[in-house]
Amino acid sequence: MSQTDPLDQDPVFQLKGSMLAITVLELARNDLENLDRQLAAKVAQAPNFFSNAPLVLALDKLPAHEGAVDLPGLMRICRQHGLRTLAIRA
Repeated sequence: MSQTDPLDQDPVFQLKGSMLAITVLELARNDLENLDRQLAAKVAQAPNFFSNAPLVLALDKLPAHEGAVDLPGLMRICRQHGLRTLAIRA
């Protein structure tokens, strides 16, 4: 069996930093019913802008006293309105 030095091989990837434009949905209240209605109205204003748009869900501004977020429900609402959740900021 021959051994090869991994550093002698041609690289198959690169790691690079990047600045990406991405929509952040910053939740101010843990109220999925109102979020659904308000998000529907916002998307209706510019449907092509939101179609399959990548999204970061920002939960870090939610008041602690409102309890845990129904994350599957939140992500379902986003999907129903054409948004694709990439990350969650908490």
